[in-house]
Amino acid sequence: SVRNLNRLFLEQLGLTPKQAVTLHRVEAAKRLLRNRRSVTDTAFEVGYASVSQFITTFRRVTGALPSSIL
Repeated sequence: SVRNLNRLFLEQLGLTPKQAVTLHRVEAAKRLLRNRRSVTDTAFEVGYASVSQFITTFRRVTGALPSSIL
């Protein structure tokens, strides 16, 4: 079940599946931004439908704006 998967994931990794996916997306975004990709292109490349949502999530996870990585 979904609940059981979430519980096991949290026990083993200390993160929920959603948190793990978010961290993976942010790490991928950092790599793209370091390679001089624009914030907009990066947001769409890592799977966000909204640039503002990407910026909000990136800032929440890293404490910095995506543009500061450029």
